[in-house]
Parts: sequence; C-alpha cells; structure tokens
Amino acid sequence: LALCQESFDPAAKTHADKIRTLETGVQELRTVVNALENKQTLYLEWFKPTEAALLIQPSDSSHPVAALTAWDSQRKAKITAYKQLMSSPPSAQLLPAPPAADTCAPLDWAVKRAFARCTSRK
Repeated sequence: LALCQESFDPAAKTHADKIRTLETGVQELRTVVNALENKQTLYLEWFKPTEAALLIQPSDSSHPVAALTAWDSQRKAKITAYKQLMSSPPSAQLLPAPPAADTCAPLDWAVKRAFARCTSRK
C-alpha cells in the first residue's frame, strides 16, 4: 500500500521525499554530534594533567569553575535581596530627604546674578 501511495499520489511522493531528506539530515547531525562528543571527551582527558598542575600551583588566579560558582552565588544573592526589597512596603528611609530651604538660597542668588549679567549686556 505504501508503495502504491508513493508511486501514484504526487503529494504523497513529495511528502515521502521530504521525510527522506529530513531523516538523512538528522543522521548527518547525529554523526557530527557524536564526533564532537568524542572530541570533547578526548580533549578533557588530555587537559586533566594540566588542570591538576594548575590546581596544585599556588597563584593569585582562581579556577574558572570556582570563579563562575562565586559569581553565580553573588548574582543569586543580589536577586534575592532585590526581591526582598521589592516585596517589602516602601519606607521613608529609602526616600531621599527634601533639600533644606537655606541650601537653595545661594543657588537662587547665583541664577539671579547670571540672569542680570545676561540682560544687562543687551
């Protein structure tokens, strides 16, 4: 029955061709992924002595995995602190205090003086 559908129905034939091309593409991708996995395991095995030597050697640098773990824990702590801050009701302590009345007086005087200079030149 499948042979008859492929040979007599043009839509079924094109569908079967598409399925075959997709299956060959999937098979090619599987071979590429398998080759990459094999390379990965090989390179990881080759790097193990170097990694062991780097871990033993005293230096100021840190292992990338340890640095990434530390960075991730800092990021999680910041996110947790932000969520706690956003979930708590707003408090007056977080808002900046309004400026005192006397702090604006010198600024007003300087603005008035500059304005007077600009208007007197005309």
